[in-house]
Amino acid sequence: MGREIAEPVEALGERGHRESVADFVAPWAEPELPMRVLRAALAVGVTLRVLLYLSGRSVWLDEARLALNLAGRSYLDLLRPLDYDQVAPPLGAGMAALFLFAQVARRLLPGWPGVLAAASACVAPPLVFYSAELKPYVVDLAIGLLLVHATMTWIEQPSARLARLAPWIGALSVWASAPAAFMLPAAAGAMLLSGRRNLRSTLDRMRAVWFAWPLSAVIAYLLLCRTAWHNDYSHWYWSNSFLWLSEPHRIARATAAAHEVIWGLTIGNYRSPVERFTLPPQLYSLTGHLVAALAVLAVIGMVAVVRAWRPWQSVLLIGPSVGLLCASALSLHPLSLRLVLFIAPALYLLLAAGADQVLVVVSRRARWRAAAFGAGGFLGLQLLNSASWVARAPKVEAVRPMATAFLGCAGPPSRST
Repeated sequence: MGREIAEPVEALGERGHRESVADFVAPWAEPELPMRVLRAALAVGVTLRVLLYLSGRSVWLDEARLALNLAGRSYLDLLRPLDYDQVAPPLGAGMAALFLFAQVARRLLPGWPGVLAAASACVAPPLVFYSAELKPYVVDLAIGLLLVHATMTWIEQPSARLARLAPWIGALSVWASAPAAFMLPAAAGAMLLSGRRNLRSTLDRMRAVWFAWPLSAVIAYLLLCRTAWHNDYSHWYWSNSFLWLSEPHRIARATAAAHEVIWGLTIGNYRSPVERFTLPPQLYSLTGHLVAALAVLAVIGMVAVVRAWRPWQSVLLIGPSVGLLCASALSLHPLSLRLVLFIAPALYLLLAAGADQVLVVVSRRARWRAAAFGAGGFLGLQLLNSASWVARAPKVEAVRPMATAFLGCAGPPSRST
């Protein structure tokens, strides 16, 4: 596949035919097969999310705290800082994210790499799990993908309705998702880079961006986010998830964060995020080696896409991850799985691009077998974990049993004499 990974779908015909896995095995070369696989993956992803949502599980403690805010406030009151140390129905956001990412992936990685990146998002355990939570983690993912899609449309199709709405989507995004603060600078940078040859015209098109995005971000911070960012409980709770620059054990901390984020977003732990458990040392060591291999694959993919993508595409997709690492190093944002779902699309794209590059060194006859084995094994492990989480519907910190037990222990109401 080589540099084909970076070509927009429309440009492939202009650049000519390039070598790919599909050249060496007839079934893979069938034009409709990638779309069939993508549709099947989307169907599986939607099914997993709906099944978990309808499982009837009880809410966790944090979900219950958020539910108390929703039940006891008017719509207007929800614009004020929330009680019970909370800062925010995700099923719709979780499913919308699948279809948004499918469009983005196919535009950036045509052919099988884009299809497999989108399929990975469909069955990734954390994206399935958090789509059925009351907490807004998966909303961060959907908002981030909407910003990416809107920015790409603003650049490539200036006359489209979505392009005209892109500045206002960005302005509203910070009110629905705190990590939008990482997405907006990348989106603005991509817009600027895309039109650097005609800078005056680009700056004129971006007038609403320069005005609305900073103003909206400042107001949202003052009214909503400031309380959360200065919350002592939140800083204590997430203290082990920051990449402290002055921390003497920062290498070990960075390694642990990489394990949680990379492994969590790809294969996923055997247990869901709310079920506490400790892996045996030997198994943890094995997963550590696999995480290192995935990290190397992502770096290979990053080198490939930076060389092949347009500069604005690289900034738009990779920029938020760079901003996240800098923010964590400054103790501004923790590197915890549920808080970094918005970088999952970039990771899946880089892994697919990296795998595509690695396959180039495999002999032609073995290439399709290696691709089928690697993709099938990776997606199979993701699907197995997601299905086990849905089937088990974990009940750790479940509020319903606690409420039932509390009511059972409560005596009859006392009578005043």
